[in-house]
Amino acid sequence: MGSNASARGILGTYRSVFLRGLATILPTLLTLWFLWACWGFVSNTVAAPIAGGIKSWLVETRLGNEVVFYVWDELAFLRKATPAEPPASLDPAERERLRRAEQERLEAAEPQRLADLRYEIDQRFPRWVGVVLAVVVCFVVGFFMASFVGAQLLRVLEAWLNRIPLINKIYPGAKQMVGFFLSGDDEHGFQAVVAVEFPRKGLWSVGFLTSENIPEIEAHAGERVRGVYLGTPAAGQVVLARESEIVAVDMTVDEALKFLMSGGVIGRDAERPPSRPRLPWEEAPPEAGGPAAPPEGAEGESPA
Repeated sequence: MGSNASARGILGTYRSVFLRGLATILPTLLTLWFLWACWGFVSNTVAAPIAGGIKSWLVETRLGNEVVFYVWDELAFLRKATPAEPPASLDPAERERLRRAEQERLEAAEPQRLADLRYEIDQRFPRWVGVVLAVVVCFVVGFFMASFVGAQLLRVLEAWLNRIPLINKIYPGAKQMVGFFLSGDDEHGFQAVVAVEFPRKGLWSVGFLTSENIPEIEAHAGERVRGVYLGTPAAGQVVLARESEIVAVDMTVDEALKFLMSGGVIGRDAERPPSRPRLPWEEAPPEAGGPAAPPEGAEGESPA
């Protein structure tokens, strides 16, 4: 009896140690896996097409060939050969025949030369070049669109896209969604993490305060309403709630997203010091040591 209890105690100790080690290793492995998956996505969908276009330019154009032979001089043996001139002592007809035969021979060998050149470039071309160029292109486009000419060009392009069937149904929604998640402006992004009673009184749901506003609902509610996005691990929905029924939550947007995606298992970061959340329409509390607000009825009174 005692031996069985001792064996169970030893097994329980081993199990506890194993789970502790697993809990220590798994977050690092999951983080590395996520970063590797992101790199694979960017490399295959962004970098690969850009790198493929550069390689095609290097292989198929004369200027690209010159760049290749300048950077990798060991590939000079793959330079396109020039036709050899027949001896001047031959009669013109024979010289023309030999010249034509030499041209046909070089044209027949050209596909193999290009294939060998592409193979050698593939072995030497860095994969990260496509990612770097994609980042550079984003910066260039961003700077250009910040200018007056870029803004006008974008307006013309969007007006043209909105006239094309099917595209005019997809592009506006895609633009709004991208702007919602990437814009740093409160007008397009989450303003605060809040809680509202949903789907009924007594049940609270964590959501994100947005800028959505519908006047008809405000008129029916009798006060201002705000849009609250209630996310779920797979989708989400937007509800409009009275300002008086919205409660600020001391969580960052990242913490709230983790809370929703984990089904409530992951909560607020315990190492982050607590703060006093404030909704956008609430007045900021007076600073410590600052001037106090004048009492009621004190306005307009002259000193004795």
